[in-house]
Amino acid sequence: MIRKPLLREISAISATTQIDRGAQWLDIRYPEEHASSILGRSQNIPFNILCLQANRLDKNQRYVACSDDPTQSAVGAFLLLE
Repeated sequence: MIRKPLLREISAISATTQIDRGAQWLDIRYPEEHASSILGRSQNIPFNILCLQANRLDKNQRYVACSDDPTQSAVGAFLLLE
């Protein structure tokens, strides 16, 4: 059985537009990588503890998962959808 993908990949421009409309960056990199980030207003929950810390997130808030690795961002977003 084939299902439609749960995730929607968006461009950097679209992501920035989402942020401007009230979404929040969810940086899933390690804290030391996040500290050197140029992404303002981002919340950091490292990929390796994302499932454990997901309950900290506001369920009414839209998030844009980001990292240096697009595959890691996709997996992080998928974990949050689960």
